[in-house]
Amino acid sequence: MESHISLKAKELRGALENGGKKKCYYDAQDWYKKCKARGITELTPDLALQLRKEG
Repeated sequence: MESHISLKAKELRGALENGGKKKCYYDAQDWYKKCKARGITELTPDLALQLRKEG
């Protein structure tokens, strides 16, 4: 079974690829908003860890 963090990261990747037009079930919308505000368009493993640390 996948962890909540990995499911949230997958959702974020989908949202970034589809311009935020994907429904979020694991609360990735807050991460998506942070990425859009910073101009980030691609998910990386380091980005997911950084966003998790930020809360």
